[in-house]
Amino acid sequence: MELLNLISSVMIAVFLLYSLWILICSIVGAFSPKMHYPPAPPYRFAVLICARNEEAVIGNLLDSLSKQEYPKDHVKVFVVAHNCTDHTADIARAKGAIVYERTDPEEATKGDALRYGVSQINQDFPGSFDALCLFDADNLASHTFLSEINAALHSGADVVKGCLIAKNAHINVISELFSTYWHQILLFQNLPHTVMGLPLTISGTGFAVQMETMKGGWNTATMLEDIEFSVQLALQGKKSILAPYAKFYDEQPTDWKTGLRQRYRWAAGNFQVQRLYLTKLLKAVPSKGASVIRMLPDVLINPIMLISTGGFLLKGIVIGASDGLMALLQYLLFSFLLVWIIFLPLMLMLFYREKMHPLKHLGSLFLFPYFVMLSAPLSIITLFDRHPKWKQIPHRDATTIDTIEKTDC
Repeated sequence: MELLNLISSVMIAVFLLYSLWILICSIVGAFSPKMHYPPAPPYRFAVLICARNEEAVIGNLLDSLSKQEYPKDHVKVFVVAHNCTDHTADIARAKGAIVYERTDPEEATKGDALRYGVSQINQDFPGSFDALCLFDADNLASHTFLSEINAALHSGADVVKGCLIAKNAHINVISELFSTYWHQILLFQNLPHTVMGLPLTISGTGFAVQMETMKGGWNTATMLEDIEFSVQLALQGKKSILAPYAKFYDEQPTDWKTGLRQRYRWAAGNFQVQRLYLTKLLKAVPSKGASVIRMLPDVLINPIMLISTGGFLLKGIVIGASDGLMALLQYLLFSFLLVWIIFLPLMLMLFYREKMHPLKHLGSLFLFPYFVMLSAPLSIITLFDRHPKWKQIPHRDATTIDTIEKTDC
């Protein structure tokens, strides 16, 4: 029994060490000034959008791109309409985009569409662009997005990540939890990592890449193409930074079915990335050092959650066997409170940074720790799913950039 108690304590320590690292990053992020990049000569941007049956939202994204405070002759928009059965391609053409239609049910992931789109741009427009900017069809770009991204690219970065904001954050507690998740990625990962000179987690879209970096094409093979791309950049020694004033807006799930589908895809994709890149990252530690070490928590988040949860459960079994049911119930209550207490300072720092009043966001304040820990049961399920299938997340929010920016003002 003493051995089991020791093992469970070591497993729980994994969670505490991970939480300590996040806390250190959050302190750096909460009290770091948002960096401004000076205006710079305009790069020529190819903007690539991958869309599958996105007729409800793609027109609003294209409208927001047409309203950029940026030289019009330095921007060309491309849409990969992959496996579409609606009017996505027609709407994109009517809005002035160059459309590549592609139908291949066997290659249906976003990574497949990106690989095709980047290949077509490199083939049809060689040497025509300085940088590639990627969006999802449900995104909206703030009117200064490209100018902010352009300035950051000129600072010497290979990749620049914009600031994701949920365009439907306050629909219900589900969309608010997802919105909070992206806020903490921004403040507790991307901002402090930029300050510390470490590579970013290029999660989602709304980022730009120097065309020189993309000359070999887009080469991801997993369902978690953004994290895989981040790992590839770290292994290549590329510099990635945050442009916090390059705002773009993204639709979040508003029901548990859609939310769980998205979280399942993240968990399944994480195992795929882990199988492909963990050994490569470990081998690169002597030559790349902190840059690849920084990526290990992203690649190992599923095992971290599994080990941590397993440690708490094993400790509960030991306590129940030795001290009885009442002691077990007390331990379980303490464990739930401990997780919340660990996350509380992170949440309060996030609220402070974003000028959010805690009483107006009680759902996020109390539920977010358990929203994060949901990764554990999902990881258990996906651990045995050796061939997970990519499933589309439907987008329906027709909010326009004019509505958002009018509200922000």
